[in-house]
Amino acid sequence: MAERLAHAACRNTNAQKFKRYIRKHGGNNQMIGLCCGDCLSEWVSPEFLSNDNDANETITAEGQEFRLMKKRTLAESQFRLQKHHTPFPNHRAAEQCIKAAEHISYKTYKGFIMHHATVKAVKKDENGIRFILIHWKKLGCNNYEVVEDENVNLREKARCIIRCDYPEDYVRADSTELVIARATAWKGETNYGLFSNNCEHFAILQSRLPSKLPAELDNSKNKTHSSAGLRLWCDSCHRGGQKNFGKSCSWCIW
Repeated sequence: MAERLAHAACRNTNAQKFKRYIRKHGGNNQMIGLCCGDCLSEWVSPEFLSNDNDANETITAEGQEFRLMKKRTLAESQFRLQKHHTPFPNHRAAEQCIKAAEHISYKTYKGFIMHHATVKAVKKDENGIRFILIHWKKLGCNNYEVVEDENVNLREKARCIIRCDYPEDYVRADSTELVIARATAWKGETNYGLFSNNCEHFAILQSRLPSKLPAELDNSKNKTHSSAGLRLWCDSCHRGGQKNFGKSCSWCIW
């Protein structure tokens, strides 16, 4: 018998529209939460709830009871959130600092706009450092899908890289495990919208508090509370020496 799920607030009764958050433990998959695909409300296991979560609504799935988390919406994320940006002066700095579950943005060598992604994992082997990213990807003409890209080499792919940091009063330190499960749940999504559901929207909805920069890589003088006025130099300008800083090329962000 098919499982019946329902969210009275948005009248979603289609179980297929609920995204499952799955934790892989050993060889088993354990459900730790779920999200309503219509209104983006989410319910999680009590272990992931912060102390100030006062929502009492619950939902039962797979024999488990999950509690409602404070709602995240695209409108709140996009227009009310003040993001801090950490620009990395070169690829080496980015590779040293970026961790799993963080929101990164980068400009490709061929592109002219910033692309956003959620980091699922960082891998290091004899070939260098590779990232596993979950993000919107264009697969064809007007064909977009949320995918998991493995073995992404940012040295080859990105001309400049930033990390989007979030204030503590907005993100209550979601665990790495929950952020990754949340992002993974949306794999296969195809309802892309350039102005309503793009790569930045996706990364914001999965966001968490990042780890801080080491003191020697602290670019606090270049950080702003919004993208306006952000100074970011691409790797090419950085290699040109300190005297070139402030003389942006066509790839740099101002």
